[in-house]
Amino acid sequence: MTAKYANHFVYNYTKPKEANTWSPTYRPGDRTKILRLAKGNMKKSKMYVECTWFWPQMVQDRTLEQRSTTPHLHDYDEVLGLVGTNRDDPTDLGGESEVYIGGEKHVITKSCLIYLPAGVEHGPFREVNMKSPIFHFECRSVNCD
Repeated sequence: MTAKYANHFVYNYTKPKEANTWSPTYRPGDRTKILRLAKGNMKKSKMYVECTWFWPQMVQDRTLEQRSTTPHLHDYDEVLGLVGTNRDDPTDLGGESEVYIGGEKHVITKSCLIYLPAGVEHGPFREVNMKSPIFHFECRSVNCD
């Protein structure tokens, strides 16, 4: 018997359509995209979720401007997650990130979820320093590629 929800699991990353956003020849310092739920691999979903590892080398190899997003907004809600990898203290981010929401600067040093309401400008988002890997994910209330 085939399980009714067997196709509701994503086990590997689905390469996005944009060029050069993912490479099978990963080198230390690149972010590593792990899992992605989007139109390309889960057509019935009304969500978009992407999980990524951020590596300390990202901060060492790139300028602050190179690792910063630009301010922008969406017509949908979004949640960003930053989770540290300190097994003795899971709340410790293992680095420092900055995120601007509605023009306010927020410095993040602890594992957190960030709720970004539709229509609110956010960014830049940037890793200021990183001592250990950070698990990052984003989740949107619409399935957009």
